[in-house]
Amino acid sequence: MKKTIYEETKELVNEAEELTKTHKEAVYDNIIAMGYNPDKVYALSKTMYNKVTKAGFTSSPAENSDAEGSEETGNTDQFAAIKNTILDMIKTRLHTNEFEAIRNAILFPERKTLDYDRAEEEKNILEAFDKMLDYLDTEDTYKDVKSDVDAKQSNFLAYLNSEEYYEKKQQGIKDRIDELATLEKVTGRDRNTHRIMELKKKIAVDKGQWDLSFIKDGKATVKNTVEVYFNPGKSTYTAKKYYAKCNQIHLNADVFRYFLNLEEKHLDEKYHPFNNLFLFRCMRYIGTLDVKDSEYQFRTIVGTLTKLVYDSFPNEETKAQTIHAIESYLDQFIDAGYTDLFIEKNITYPKHPERIKKDKEREQSARVYYYKVLASTPHDKTVEELDAMAINDLAEYAEKVVKEAAEKAKAEEEKANQELADKIAGTDTEDGDEEETEPADDAGEEAKPEENDENDHTPSDSVPTEE
Repeated sequence: MKKTIYEETKELVNEAEELTKTHKEAVYDNIIAMGYNPDKVYALSKTMYNKVTKAGFTSSPAENSDAEGSEETGNTDQFAAIKNTILDMIKTRLHTNEFEAIRNAILFPERKTLDYDRAEEEKNILEAFDKMLDYLDTEDTYKDVKSDVDAKQSNFLAYLNSEEYYEKKQQGIKDRIDELATLEKVTGRDRNTHRIMELKKKIAVDKGQWDLSFIKDGKATVKNTVEVYFNPGKSTYTAKKYYAKCNQIHLNADVFRYFLNLEEKHLDEKYHPFNNLFLFRCMRYIGTLDVKDSEYQFRTIVGTLTKLVYDSFPNEETKAQTIHAIESYLDQFIDAGYTDLFIEKNITYPKHPERIKKDKEREQSARVYYYKVLASTPHDKTVEELDAMAINDLAEYAEKVVKEAAEKAKAEEEKANQELADKIAGTDTEDGDEEETEPADDAGEEAKPEENDENDHTPSDSVPTEE
């Protein structure tokens, strides 16, 4: 089945992400085997890379490459120049009294008291930075690609939700209607029956994009729907048919999870007892479709419900059509007198005892989680004050505290890395020039590393979408 441009682009980005992860794992494993903390090597490498790039310590690639070289070649030459500059700086400083500062900054704490051969250690430190700088280049390339794709995708989605695209879609419907009218005038052997049927189905779906009028219930009467909805065996069978059909057409059935509780979130309270009934209708309908009709209708339903969830309709008229379509469907059950039954039996109804119980359990679980988070992070609230908070307020407070702690730790780490980077680059103004020292042949007393009492700080790594 033909993939959309979005799906193809997403696959390419995912492949690039996997390659980047594979490169990272290989580099991190290698550096760990040397006894160094890869997160520390990463952070210091990043600081050095930014420092050298901003300071312009290296010559321009254009000065060192052919004038007719490609942009890709120029970028490669530039990275090589930056990398060599950084490695030369580190190599020079490893022959001075800064050796211990560099080593201790990236060493696992348990290795700080072990004996070592200085020459071998210098070689390993350079190799660790060499490998990490190569990974940084891979990571930057991936981030640039992803950022570019994300920007284009965002612009494309904005266009899909625009009035301009809406008008274009309306014109497309008119063009199809005109084509259908022309084809239906043809008789005999020249009549293109296949195209006529195809156009009729697409026109019905396109015209019903907002009011979802193309969804036909067939034998699924109000009474039958109620019986199936509340029968565990029949409702499970409906769900299985829906998932099976999505698997057949290679579409993500779980996207419907984004649409749970539509009635509760977007309709008046009188519709809340029927929470998730409209979604059940959509699943039941998709499960009955022929494979050749499924994909287009599935995508249309997902696109419209996504616009409802994110309030991204091209105009208020289309939004009103969608909401009215859901309400009109549910009105049939209200008019048939099924409200009390759904209040009693629909466990997804916000006021149903089972739903209330589940919500309380989820809230308690969330409280326990946030209490554990706050127990390990300094904050200014007492236990009584935390207990008195609503769960949403507690979540917001915990996230704020954690964010502030992370930002503080990151700032401290960046400051330490910047100070060390300044020394490595020879741009610090406090210590002046260091005297060079000869590498120790053996790990004697003078070769043992000094204890480093600085705190360890690990660097932070850094919708359903309409097809």
